[in-house]
Amino acid sequence: MIFSSFKYLFKQCMKSMYANRMMTLSSIGVLTACLFVTGAATMLSLNVTKSAEVLVGNTEIVAYVWNSEEEKILAANPDAEIGVGKTLISPDIVQAELDKIDNISSYEYISKEQALAEADAMMEEENGLLEDMKDGTRDSVFPASFRIKVKDSTDIAQTAAQIAAIVDIEEVRAPSELAGILLSVKNTVNYVGISLIAILIVVGLVVISNTIRLTVFARRKEINIMKFVGATNAFIRMPFFMEGMTVGLISAVVAFGFLSGSYVGIMALLQESTITTTSVIMQEISNIIPYNAIWLPLLVAFIASGIVVGSIGTAFSIRKHLNV
Repeated sequence: MIFSSFKYLFKQCMKSMYANRMMTLSSIGVLTACLFVTGAATMLSLNVTKSAEVLVGNTEIVAYVWNSEEEKILAANPDAEIGVGKTLISPDIVQAELDKIDNISSYEYISKEQALAEADAMMEEENGLLEDMKDGTRDSVFPASFRIKVKDSTDIAQTAAQIAAIVDIEEVRAPSELAGILLSVKNTVNYVGISLIAILIVVGLVVISNTIRLTVFARRKEINIMKFVGATNAFIRMPFFMEGMTVGLISAVVAFGFLSGSYVGIMALLQESTITTTSVIMQEISNIIPYNAIWLPLLVAFIASGIVVGSIGTAFSIRKHLNV
């Protein structure tokens, strides 16, 4: 009984779609375009969000430590009298203060010797330029420092201020503007994407609703006859719901195919392009979400969206135009 009922509903659905094939094709085309643009906006938003989070997560606050207690005193009071020699500042004191700041996720102490070794390695081709400096100059150019990562990049400016308040810190350099720009870009893309998705969902509902409305109008005599012979309201409505869901499902599958092909093609083009030789672009490409990680959630989201939009559009149309 159940199979025969389903067979009848499916037959009526196909019959109705064929009878109104031009409108059905138009509905599939419009809904496919809506789902494709919605999916593209979602993928762009996800990739921009991931890239922004990676870039912000990789940004560091650099806190330079005074070379000695004497230098710290002279910076505050140039006329101060100090003794001969240097009292080196222990990094343990700074570390204890850094541990008290909640927004710091990790930090690394870079001694003067490490900083100088890194600079020597980076400037090997300069023929010993750093070796020609006097020792005092080398110490002032490459002071000890802490490289600090934060938990929440939105509070990076406040965290930098807290670090700067530590008495043994000479200078703090924080990419506050860069973090703010990246977060603004991420938020803007997300807001635009959400707005676009909402608009396209409304467009899809209108398209499905109009299609079902024409079908109801074309079958109005048949519906009256079914009511006279005792057909239930649910039985009369069901073919229209099936038609709406079928249009949504077909549109979802087609849109998924187009979006998948476009995504894979763009990734291949970026990876093969000659401009990817630059390290910055290579880093950005490495941040792109791989297709293997998203195809299944994307397919499920498309199918669910198509069926839901088709069902809701049908419900609106039947409620307004079908008095059963």
